[in-house]
Amino acid sequence: DVEGFENFVFEGGKKLIYNGNVENIVMENSITDVEIVGGMMDMLYDAGYRIAAILSVNGDPYHEDWWPTFNPALKERHNVKDPVVSDQLAFLARATSNIWWQHKRLRPAESS
Repeated sequence: DVEGFENFVFEGGKKLIYNGNVENIVMENSITDVEIVGGMMDMLYDAGYRIAAILSVNGDPYHEDWWPTFNPALKERHNVKDPVVSDQLAFLARATSNIWWQHKRLRPAESS
């Protein structure tokens, strides 16, 4: 638990994250700055990770009905020159949650 310094941990581990050898990343996000959260999400998405689950700080599924909308929103953000702040990204910056990222090579075929 790095108490709001997640972005520094990801920046320091960039080579490890981008080499594709890490299959799963579970992170607790407590950062509320949407630009910092967006930067972390963009980096993980760019490195080939996709959100597999969003959990409460207690480990319970958090808004499970909304999960399928996160990766398409990240894909859309990834494909534009000036990234927008989607409702999904705003949610991640507003609510402390645990996010399970899984490398896309482990996930069922997706359009991304």
